[in-house]
Amino acid sequence: MAPIRIDVEGVGGVKLTTDAELDKWLTNQGVDALLDSDGDQVVGFATLVDGSRYTLGPLILQQQQQQQQPPQPQQAGITDLLEEAKGGPLTDSEIDYALANYSRYIDEILGKTDEQERSRLTSRLWIRLSVRIKTQTRLAIRGQYLFDGLVPGAFGRAGTEVQFAVRGSSLFCAKTMLETGDLQREHMIATRIHSNQTCPTVMPVLDMIDLPGEPRRITMVTPYYPISLAPLANGNLHEEGCVNVALCGLATIKAFHRKGICHGDIKPGNMMLTARSDNVVVTIDFGSAVEYGESLVSVTPQFGLNCPLEGSLKYDLTCLASSLYVICTGEKLPKTSKQLLEKLVGGNRMLPPTLQIVMICLQLNDIDSVWESAKVCIEAADGMDHSLIVRHDTVWPKVT
Repeated sequence: MAPIRIDVEGVGGVKLTTDAELDKWLTNQGVDALLDSDGDQVVGFATLVDGSRYTLGPLILQQQQQQQQPPQPQQAGITDLLEEAKGGPLTDSEIDYALANYSRYIDEILGKTDEQERSRLTSRLWIRLSVRIKTQTRLAIRGQYLFDGLVPGAFGRAGTEVQFAVRGSSLFCAKTMLETGDLQREHMIATRIHSNQTCPTVMPVLDMIDLPGEPRRITMVTPYYPISLAPLANGNLHEEGCVNVALCGLATIKAFHRKGICHGDIKPGNMMLTARSDNVVVTIDFGSAVEYGESLVSVTPQFGLNCPLEGSLKYDLTCLASSLYVICTGEKLPKTSKQLLEKLVGGNRMLPPTLQIVMICLQLNDIDSVWESAKVCIEAADGMDHSLIVRHDTVWPKVT
């Protein structure tokens, strides 16, 4: 096991390799835990973060004395309410965290005489505590969540809500759904797509938090605010931007294709521009994804044109072709793939590379062939600023 080097306030640098070493070191210090930057106890070696700073927990003797003392009135009053909201007993760290960080909020709850209002406020407090106490997720993003409002340009389905959490220059989106099963399925699909391959164009998933009545799937957009492509589906996006959408969309389809999964709902509203300097466009929302051969249920039919509602590579390529067409031209889609091809072929002008890629997506059914043909179109195009176009080797998914 690789050694972990941490900095402990008042002690200095410490190198540890195993749980046994950590336990022995804590005993020698006269404490039974380290505290992280949030004041939460570190429960084991596996949760230590290399290079991070910690403080010593309370002395064992002090803890024993505290355990012998009866709980304070505020603690006794709020504990029962929070345990009812949680649906089970609280841990010591949860109680300590609530008292240390939400004392005024607890006073407000305990001051309410209306039981329904008291219960409502307690449920909100428990949700806040749950989001911040989930150690695995907190360690994954190295910070707390701050759920403050809707992401500009983000469009959720009926029954969903997209909110944001900011830490420094990073942005974390939380998709909230009432149906835990739907969210678990999305989380499973996302985890599977990112398993054993790097997918720069597919939204990563950090964790899923199952809260009382509000399960959340934590995804990451970094840095700054994401912008949905839906408002840009009007023909006003510059050609380099359209080309980036095409290349990143093809890379996303390749990542799904490797796993035998159809995204099922590729459209401008599910593709996000970010402020990243590499101009990568990421694809979100895996709620419609199915295995190849399975029936597609939750789709946006106009983007699938007349393609059979069955999970397939062809369906995703058709949806990407339709999306590129409306982004590039701002025109209304015809009803069939044949009509769209006729519209493109019948024009008396040289097609820009994005519309050439639309034709390629509709005519070929091999993702690698589509990718290579798209690259040829882009490289042969005149008048484009190639410094604004994503690097092919950057976005194409790689096996790890």
